[in-house]
Formats: sequence, structure tokens, C-alpha cells
Amino acid sequence: YWNLLNMVGMFCGGFFCAKLLKRFEAKTILVVSLLLQIPFFVSLILLFFSSSPTAIWFFLTTTALYFFTSLVFATSVFFATSATTDKANGSSMMSFIIMASAMISVIVLGYLPFSSLPAFIVVLVVTYVFVILISWKRLITFFY
Repeated sequence: YWNLLNMVGMFCGGFFCAKLLKRFEAKTILVVSLLLQIPFFVSLILLFFSSSPTAIWFFLTTTALYFFTSLVFATSVFFATSATTDKANGSSMMSFIIMASAMISVIVLGYLPFSSLPAFIVVLVVTYVFVILISWKRLITFFY
């Protein structure tokens, strides 16, 4: 039943992003959602080094990460659909990229020589850095 929290986070994030896209620029949502993920990465790292980690700490942190990650996903789909005339093709291609990245992350997670939590943190941080790198052009134009 704890995993339901993660699904609720992603579900709510998707609907919330639809509302945000009507009020704010997509670049703003992308930058803010990427920045708001950082404290939750720190929370996961603190959880790993904590002497008394709890399940509620882990799942509330990952729920927040799912919430903000779904904002990034929805914004990337918005960019993909606005960059092409064939909206269905752009949306389906972004969905494929999102699912492929999730599959690759799970495969890599299984091969890392750490226990589950540090491996999860490594995969999240590497994925986060990768998203920052591929979004760099859009992120730079936000600040200048």
C-alpha cells in the first residue's frame, strides 16, 4: 500500500502540470520543477546516512520526487508536441523516451554493486544530471 503514495504523487503532478501550463510558461515549470527536486534528493541521501530511517520518510520523499518528475515529463511532452506538426507522433515519441529511460534505469539499478537505497539514489542523480544536460539550452534561456 505504500507504493500507492508514489502513484498518487505522479497522478496529481500530471493534473497539476496541466493547470500550470495554462498559467505559466513551460520553461518556467521545467526549471522550477527541476530545482524543487533537489531538496528531496538531499532527503534521500540523509535517509541513507540516518541512524533511524523510516518507511514513511522514504515514501513521502519519493512521492514528492514523483510529483515533481511528472511535471518534468508533462513539460517535455508539451515541448515535443509543440515542436512538431504531428502532435500524436510527438507525444508518442516522448512517451516512448520516458518509458525507455525508466526501463534502462531499472536495468542499471539491478547491476549496481550497492544495496537498494544507494543504487536508487545513484540512478536518480545520474538521470537528473542527464535531464539537466539535455535541457541545458532551454534552461539557459530561462536565466538570461
